[in-house]
Amino acid sequence: MDSISRRKKLLSRTELRQEAERLAATSDTHFQGYTLDQGLEMLHELQVHQIELEMQNKALQESCEEVRDLETHYRSLFYGAPVAYLNCDLEGRIVDSNDRAQQLLGETPESLCGKVLGQFLSVEMADRLHILERSAKGAYSTIQQVELTFMAANGTHREVLVEIRALPASDRAKPMKLFALMDITAQKVAESELQAIREQLVHLDKMASVGMLAAGVAHEINNPIGYVRGNTRLLDSNVETLLGYIERYRSTEGIAPFNSDEEIELARIQQELPELKEDIEHGISRVVTIVQDLKQFSHPGTADWVEADLNNVIEQGLRIVWNEFKRSCELSKTLGALSLIRCRPHELGQLVVNLVINAVQAMEQGGVLSIRTYAQDDEVIMEIADTGSGISSADQKRLFDPFFTTRPVGVGTGLGLSISHGIVTRHQGRISVISQLGQGTTFTVRLPVTQGGSEAA
Repeated sequence: MDSISRRKKLLSRTELRQEAERLAATSDTHFQGYTLDQGLEMLHELQVHQIELEMQNKALQESCEEVRDLETHYRSLFYGAPVAYLNCDLEGRIVDSNDRAQQLLGETPESLCGKVLGQFLSVEMADRLHILERSAKGAYSTIQQVELTFMAANGTHREVLVEIRALPASDRAKPMKLFALMDITAQKVAESELQAIREQLVHLDKMASVGMLAAGVAHEINNPIGYVRGNTRLLDSNVETLLGYIERYRSTEGIAPFNSDEEIELARIQQELPELKEDIEHGISRVVTIVQDLKQFSHPGTADWVEADLNNVIEQGLRIVWNEFKRSCELSKTLGALSLIRCRPHELGQLVVNLVINAVQAMEQGGVLSIRTYAQDDEVIMEIADTGSGISSADQKRLFDPFFTTRPVGVGTGLGLSISHGIVTRHQGRISVISQLGQGTTFTVRLPVTQGGSEAA
């Protein structure tokens, strides 16, 4: 308080004289032997001292209130912080903890007090923490970090970034260690998913390259297959001519006939040649069909919608992939009579291939792949069922999400069912799944008979 405000609180000279006369009239021994002026001076000094004490007391009260406010603010910051904080003594025992630390470790404040962080870690993780603690015995500014896996009281594991700061001793406080625990479990999961997506994209890019290569190979195979088919037909004609010459030779008089062994060998050749010719023709036709199917499947297709038979699309898709799986699974087909539908056949072929591959991969120990088609009202319906491991109800909710897969990296890209859902949607259809763990899965695709399709890519 300045001198002006101090003077306002002092008594006037008249008020002091009246107070001195009052005290002189009393029997108080403290004022006996003093003159009136001395008494006045003494009263004045006492009054000034009293005012100064009152000012100091007020300042002290204000300081105490400020300290209490700061303490309240600090406690609210400490206990309400989004990061878990633990105050520990030099032995590593927990002295105080905030709300987030209690949530992270699944403990109450009372149960945490006195424990050490090593109790929530494996032996290996506890050793890493101990090394970090030893390196954090420096000044206040020293901060050490390490990533550890904590096991909470309920048994759950959390990935945590641990920071340790050494708090030096003061006049009123012992040296402490402040632990900051940041839960990075979600970040680690996101990083793992991102890495999986990157690997899947790399795999997808490889598959796209394989598709382009397959289309090129299929185109290149066409020429030699043409030569083989043409030469086979020429060979067939020449063989028939040769056999005709042999018959004429037999019927010509004056020429020595074949002996018995030669007749037997000739009969065998005549019997086997038609069979060999038929097998060669069948093999060539099979190669030509595979090449044509592969070219059509690998071709990006056209935006035009055409009328097609879903059963033919299914047969074509099976010819592409079934040779790879026929030794591990049985195939059951029940293809009913269907009306033509307006569609993009190459897209529906990809849909069939995706669903078949997905079904076969679910049957790791073998099983039966069932494909059924039938008509119902104004729709054609395709069911592809397997006897595999089934899909959990939780995974069924994410089944058509891009990059979602329950397969290991490299086995599936996580895009097959997402692409299939897009194809069905563009055809104004519906795709659904019914599955139970251990009992297999059935995908049902419903496509309208009369529709123009969605032009969205």
